[in-house]
Amino acid sequence: MNNFQYTFYRVTNNKTSNKFEDLFKEIKNQIEIYERQYSLTINSYIKEWNHEKAKIDANYKKIKDDADREYDEIVGDSTDDDTHQYAMHRSGVEAVHYNHIDATEEVEKEYMDFLDLYSKSIMIALYSLNESRLNSIATVAADLFLKKIKLGHFSKKDYLNSVLNYLDLVVEINIEALEPHISKLKDIQVFRNKVVHTLSVIPDKEASQIIKKKNSSLSYDKDTETVKIVSSSYIKDFFTLLKGFYEDLAWLIDEKQDYEILRNGFRHWLGILDRKLLIEDLVVTPSAKKKLITFKVVSPSDSFPDFNFKIGVSKAKVKAIDITPQIENEKINELITYENSVSGYNIFEVLKPFNFDDSPQKLTVLIYDSGTDQVDKK
Repeated sequence: MNNFQYTFYRVTNNKTSNKFEDLFKEIKNQIEIYERQYSLTINSYIKEWNHEKAKIDANYKKIKDDADREYDEIVGDSTDDDTHQYAMHRSGVEAVHYNHIDATEEVEKEYMDFLDLYSKSIMIALYSLNESRLNSIATVAADLFLKKIKLGHFSKKDYLNSVLNYLDLVVEINIEALEPHISKLKDIQVFRNKVVHTLSVIPDKEASQIIKKKNSSLSYDKDTETVKIVSSSYIKDFFTLLKGFYEDLAWLIDEKQDYEILRNGFRHWLGILDRKLLIEDLVVTPSAKKKLITFKVVSPSDSFPDFNFKIGVSKAKVKAIDITPQIENEKINELITYENSVSGYNIFEVLKPFNFDDSPQKLTVLIYDSGTDQVDKK
């Protein structure tokens, strides 16, 4: 098997579509668009800010040099205090120094005000996106899982909580597994509501509760009773939170639908062996740092013998794959040889719907005959 053969197969055989897969792909793309926009805008403004500071510093140096020169000319070799005071007044050395501080602080305040305003607008947009996409997930779930109770039957007073309760109580998704993300989303929800409804004016006691978990990214002005975003890390952490939340939710949703997204992916990848092959006994076993995927590949036409997969998936610093074949079949080994030649590209593609942050992954793949004992060295 060569690259042309496999590319031709992929072009002429479309992957089976799944509503949830399409929806999660759309969510991922929307988050990435906001993230890219935020990064470009902040970087552009930092560049402009640095340019303004450089102009202020250059102007200060020129004026200071002139002032220092005049001061030296007046003082000369004198050590008299009165002469010194007169030279300071006449040359304006002290005034030049304080004017430079004022100009620098003014530019910094302008930048910090922009950072705060723009970051809050992105936070509000992301929060709205999150509510909208959760609504879409609940709607698709009600349709695909034939639920008579709809999201509309739940209270809309706390929309985030209503959607999560719907997914938990009606769709029967294990929401408990999402709790680390949910608690952080609720923290952002509190801050977002204050920004929208009170223009960030928050009493001291409430503000301290908001700030204590993000004290390096948020600040509180007691005079105006306003909470400000003072570091872009606050929004960057929000992007990371959303991607982690939807990645874990995608796994839970796919588990609920008997791993249809994964099955479609593996069927499409391995379909060159047999267009009607079956993926059976698919199980995903999660742990703290790794997911283990096991399944059997069956050919109804007996075009190849049944064989099994065991795939370990973990986050890594560098993308890597280790494929260990323990099978004696020329057709299957030809596909494995091809997959090795493309560094596991097609296996990574199968898992792509579940990799929301596009982080490097390490895959350990064991392929072995059904009915024989496998030697797992992973």
